[in-house]
Amino acid sequence: MEQRRLYKTLDSIAAGKFASEEELLIEILKQVVRREQIQVTGGRIWKISLQNEGYELVFQTGDVQEIPAGYILPFKDYPVFDRVTSERTILASETNKFLISRGIFKYSAAGVGSKIKVGEKYYYEYLFAVN
Repeated sequence: MEQRRLYKTLDSIAAGKFASEEELLIEILKQVVRREQIQVTGGRIWKISLQNEGYELVFQTGDVQEIPAGYILPFKDYPVFDRVTSERTILASETNKFLISRGIFKYSAAGVGSKIKVGEKYYYEYLFAVN
């Protein structure tokens, strides 16, 4: 993904007004997936769910098979979330059989928002993922 194009996309979005961080992230994801130059087929926004001890799907867009709203990625099943906490952005191969069946094989995920303590570990409030 060319950083210059990404920055231009972010600048154009930053001029708008949004009621919440989640609305802002949704608009950014829509713009990133829509831009052919960025070359991603789809994306998702996941929000931390303390009661489910994982990330819950809150939005998806692009040319991928639909994942049910509210789908949970448990922290215990994704050790890669620890890498996101320390590196903020990662590139990885999908390991979840259901997501693989939906056409997600490789993805880039970035932690967004505040870090929240869950047990002995910290996780970002949101995950912004594209494939």
